[in-house]
Amino acid sequence: MKLALLSSALLLASILGGCAAETAPDDDAFLDEDTEVAESDLTKACALGTTCGKSQKLLAARLFPADKRAPARRRAEIQIETGGNAALETVPRIFAQKTTGTYTFAGGGRVVISGSADGSAPFEIDDFLLVEVLGQDGALLAAGHLGGASGITVGAMKSTQLATHTDFKVAATDIAPLLPRDRPFRLRFSALDFNTRALVSDVHLASGSAPPKPAQVDLFDDAAFAGAPLTKAEAVSLFAAGAARADLGSFVFAQRTRTCNTVTGCAGWTATNDVSLSGRFQAGTGGWHENPTSSAVPRGVITGQTWLEIANGNVVFALKSDQATMNAKNCAIDGSKACGLKTSTTSCYWRADRTQNCYSYASDVQTMGGASLSLSVKVAADHVRAKSPTHATKADASGKYTETEYVLYARTRGENATLVAENGRVFVRP
Repeated sequence: MKLALLSSALLLASILGGCAAETAPDDDAFLDEDTEVAESDLTKACALGTTCGKSQKLLAARLFPADKRAPARRRAEIQIETGGNAALETVPRIFAQKTTGTYTFAGGGRVVISGSADGSAPFEIDDFLLVEVLGQDGALLAAGHLGGASGITVGAMKSTQLATHTDFKVAATDIAPLLPRDRPFRLRFSALDFNTRALVSDVHLASGSAPPKPAQVDLFDDAAFAGAPLTKAEAVSLFAAGAARADLGSFVFAQRTRTCNTVTGCAGWTATNDVSLSGRFQAGTGGWHENPTSSAVPRGVITGQTWLEIANGNVVFALKSDQATMNAKNCAIDGSKACGLKTSTTSCYWRADRTQNCYSYASDVQTMGGASLSLSVKVAADHVRAKSPTHATKADASGKYTETEYVLYARTRGENATLVAENGRVFVRP
């Protein structure tokens, strides 16, 4: 009897030990999860947009809170650009992964990653969703990622940023540009975490014909402009051979404001293309003052020209307004660096005999609240969009203050943008 009990104990210990080995972290060969009953069969071969059906579920929702990290399962060839931040993991943790069967794609439609079966809802990801396009032999053909703004490499290949997140939500994103048309392929989807919490919501793949473009879209709707920015090589293709400048379309400018209170919160936004801006106010000791009659302060309906130019080996965005001497140069085309706008302002010095000595200088364009206006510029395949952060005035004694945001929009290929302002919203025709 004792021998039998001892044998049973040894057997149980062996089983538990084997389980511990299977679930141990740092598993370099991270395998796909078993397909859950509620998920689509991803193993069958099909043609996206036709025989695959309209929608397939890729990943089920999963959360690892900050105090319970995801298991340290990794693939050494996936590397995150952390900028030297020691708190971030260069080789991310893979906390969900699925690989499809063999697909083909003839083009002419869309293949959308989203949070709903119909391909319309955003999904949540913290930190990245990596999409790898694999040949039938397993070789990596292309890679793209959605979520955080850090760069990712898979082996020697740099992943393309397909979309970024806002509050960890990614708008439905068409990945068709990533897919080959001339060969069969498989897709591998990996949810990656490189810092504390790991989160992914339900993720779906929807394919079908491209929907008709809307007649107009809200200029302040970030999700409507969620496409990836042009790479430097793609931006260079807009230039004629030997040229240092490529003209884009004319721009339109809009702002939206809302009234807020430190206790009761904020009312709804009201947008307009009747923009309020100011130049820097040069007042102080010594008799210097701003001359309001000769300052070129940009305000009202502001339009102008946009272009790309070559500066110090880089492709940069530039603009000049028609209504005032407002301009911007050397702006990064991928939103990675804030771009300041300048205007020409006149300051004068009052002499004792009441005559003036005036001169002009370049001044920062400012909001009416007195903050320098900066824009984050993104040049996409068919449009340019530059958006400011939210600017807030100081709260008064009652707690009241105002928030303002600014957006500039232009078409990429020399077409003029059409803007419609109505019912407190501003629209552009895409």
